[in-house]
Formats: sequence, C-alpha cells, structure tokens
Amino acid sequence: MTSSADGERVLESSEVLFEFGDGTDPDPDLAPCRAEPVGDMAYRLLEQPLSYQAKFDDIVRAEACDDGTLKFQSILKKARTIPLEFVLSQAVVDSAEFQAYCRGLSERGIHWERMCVGIFVCFPPWREAKAVRRHLEAIFKTHSPPEKPTSFWERLRGMLSRREPG
Repeated sequence: MTSSADGERVLESSEVLFEFGDGTDPDPDLAPCRAEPVGDMAYRLLEQPLSYQAKFDDIVRAEACDDGTLKFQSILKKARTIPLEFVLSQAVVDSAEFQAYCRGLSERGIHWERMCVGIFVCFPPWREAKAVRRHLEAIFKTHSPPEKPTSFWERLRGMLSRREPG
C-alpha cells in the first residue's frame, strides 16, 4: 500500500480471495487471485482464479475483511474474452509447436496461463476464440492420444458439486 499526494492510502497490486463451493460452507476453502485496484472496491483480475465465479480481466467488487484480505463479492464488468480451458498431455506441453503458439499468443496480447502440470487456459477476444481453439486442437491432435482434451473447469465443477458436506 502506498500514499497518494493528498495522503490517501492507495492499494497496489493485491489479491482477491475467492470461495470454493456454493457459498453455504461456514468455513469455506479460499483461493487467492492477483488483482489491481481500478476504483472504490473494484479490482481487475490479473490472472485466472481457481474458481469459476469470475475470470481473468473481469472487474470485480471485493470487500475488505477485518484481517486485511479482500473477498470477492460480485462481477462488476465481464471481460470481453472467451476462456479456452484444457487439461493437456505432457507431450503437448513439451512440444515445440505448442510452446511457439503460446509465444505467439503473448505477442498478440492474448493472456494465457499454465496451471500445475498440463492445465492450460487462454483468453482470446471473442472474435478470435474459434480460430484460436481450432489451432490449439490441431496441435493437441498432433501430440495427444485420440481422445479430445478435457476441460479442467468442467471437471473441477463436477468434483465440487459432489463434495461431501463437512
């Protein structure tokens, strides 16, 4: 945290906490996501949160908690991107073709992340999403077993919906 010229405290890049589950758990699992302040209680997400409540580049409302953390409340403005999410084989991740395509995405200003081993997500503008998906699927087909890559987020949502009450 820094101070502005008029002495007001200004937050720098922060973390907003996202809750896993349906919101009824009295002691929920929380996952941090880097964000930057863009207004009063408003933050732009700088990465993809590990929950499906919001996505990279959304502007969210976050409430300051007593312990100094910021807790996600709602989405104020959705990003104009389409998340493309996959669980990839190590052969795809290690391929020169995939690595070159990721560099190309970055050069075009398209945000992408690899989470853990093999989890890949990118956020092309909606007008480019189909072309990006087709190109990625061609790479996957070349370097993967014949089955279609699985969406990590669909699998995560399924696991959370089947979670036993504490």
